Amino acid sequence: MRPFILRVFGFGALLTVLLVGAQLFYTTIVRAGVHRTDREFWEASDDVSILVIGDSHARNGFDTREIGGSYNLTTSGENFVQTYFKLKAVLADSARGRSIHTVVVPFDLHSFSSYKSHRFPEMYFWDRYVDWGEVGRALGDPWGFRIRSLVERAFPYAGNWRILRSWALGSGIPEQEFEAGFLVERESLTRLTPSERAHGPFERAGHHFAGQRHPDPMMLEYFRKILELCEVTGKEVLLVRYPVTDECLAAAVDSFGVDPALPGPEALAARYGHFPLQEYWRAFGDRPELFFDPDHLNQAGAREFTRMLRRHLGRN
Repeated sequence: MRPFILRVFGFGALLTVLLVGAQLFYTTIVRAGVHRTDREFWEASDDVSILVIGDSHARNGFDTREIGGSYNLTTSGENFVQTYFKLKAVLADSARGRSIHTVVVPFDLHSFSSYKSHRFPEMYFWDRYVDWGEVGRALGDPWGFRIRSLVERAFPYAGNWRILRSWALGSGIPEQEFEAGFLVERESLTRLTPSERAHGPFERAGHHFAGQRHPDPMMLEYFRKILELCEVTGKEVLLVRYPVTDECLAAAVDSFGVDPALPGPEALAARYGHFPLQEYWRAFGDRPELFFDPDHLNQAGAREFTRMLRRHLGRN
């Protein structure tokens, strides 16, 4: 009996070591980029005066090297729910909340798509910020999100075998360069073939709008909560529409029926009339050399765009 117990104990210990090792391997090596900018923000000195929040459009578009005292605290695919909870935690921090003067908030077409309302990848990372019970209640699944977060906390790699395989094969997860949260992309659309250039805008627009509700009520509500949080804490807000190519904007409007005027979000933002909106959708629409793909700027585009914002912010 005793040898059997020892074997069971040994197997359990080995399994525990393997699971913990896999967890650490996935979160610290395979998905290191998800954590890097967040960790560096909290480890950095508390002298950030301009905080950039949002998704990959801001991550690729706001070059923090162009404006001193700015930090790009964004993640790819981030929605307004995640942004709200993260911003709430930042502003609740006594030192950082006090130093931040301006919050740059995205106001893009895709920001309000229902495509984002059910997408919460990397929940193990967002556990530090998001109240999953509140999210579950908003989506009519009060316990489902809590259970998912517990499962992902124990097995963050579950459901992400494609990412693991890409990493193991040395493809799909290129080394990324960051500067205070800004993702540096050096390539441009000019690298693509004419066929790829023609199909790309439709594919990118369809990614966000095909079969989706726009605007989505949940995205509107958490956008409102972001503005209200900034107003209550005395922060200035700069609403920004990040540049996209003319073809990408046309695909969203003509192929998927998105109203570029954003009447619902515009009406909501109007309640906070002292928060200005900066329209840059068409700033570089016919300059493919400034884009990494149809709706993300590259390094050259981000530099020009951020210099425009710098003038608006009076940071010449």
